[in-house]
Amino acid sequence: MTAFGSIDPGSAGVVVFVESAAPDDLASRANAAIAAIPAGNLISDITLAGGGDGHTFVVLIEYGPTADVDAGLDPATTSVKCYMAAQQQALAAVRSVLAMTLGGIVADEQMAGGSKGTHFMGLLVLSTVAFRRCGLLQVGYDQPIEGLELPPAVGALFPRDVAGNPLRVTIPGVTPGNTLEVDMRFNIGAFQGAYDDPDFFFAALAVATFDGSTVFPGVFQAIVDSAASEAAAAQEESVHSLSSLAAVAIPAGATTAVVQVIYVASQQIHVAGANKKDIADGFFSATLKVSEICKSATAQLGPGVLGPLIGP
Repeated sequence: MTAFGSIDPGSAGVVVFVESAAPDDLASRANAAIAAIPAGNLISDITLAGGGDGHTFVVLIEYGPTADVDAGLDPATTSVKCYMAAQQQALAAVRSVLAMTLGGIVADEQMAGGSKGTHFMGLLVLSTVAFRRCGLLQVGYDQPIEGLELPPAVGALFPRDVAGNPLRVTIPGVTPGNTLEVDMRFNIGAFQGAYDDPDFFFAALAVATFDGSTVFPGVFQAIVDSAASEAAAAQEESVHSLSSLAAVAIPAGATTAVVQVIYVASQQIHVAGANKKDIADGFFSATLKVSEICKSATAQLGPGVLGPLIGP
């Protein structure tokens, strides 16, 4: 028995059995069962057993929804090959010949024998793609590439360059049910003089789509509780450091996550870029980090709720 992963308790896991006494027929039946697995599932277990007096062998195939399997094989790139012999030398010889025509990476190998030791069946599991749905799956970063002077604004997109292109992280191929973690860090300079407001206020909020859309506001949703903000008396060229960490469950139907940032500023702010000059001048920049984390690796979901955008 080989378990490539486990299926979450309560999930709609499926187990399929095929049986035959002949190696080619057993492999054919197993491969037909694998080919019939619907898209969106992973194989968590393939087990060879049997070989009693009638020399009948059974292959068990277990699969479940991708979001509910912490590790598994992609059915689209998985197949099996079987071989049979009665003695050690014959088994080695048959397997050696078979190995020259595998056409794939061996992900697992199993052996089962008859109760009287008359026949042994070998099974090779071939899979070119193995999924490990645990821990950190994907991560993306973005930060301003040049120094920026941002005007006072309410709900404007935080840019990454003077052309106004937004600070943005795109995470493709996300899995519904997994966790999307958003980490924002801002080190901004507040300049007083051109505006009458004696108090400095700055806030940033992460917003996201889950269908790959980048047009704002469009179908963007706010990641509530992801706001980073500060209100303080502004001093000449004061530097303010803010950070925020939020996590939300990736919703059903999600394909590609796009995360951007909107901001509120009571006066002009300076944001350093990721370049030698700004670093040499002692400024620090803004950073947006977005990660996809496996559902089974998230023991307790952090702060963060998806909600509608609310205008000023």
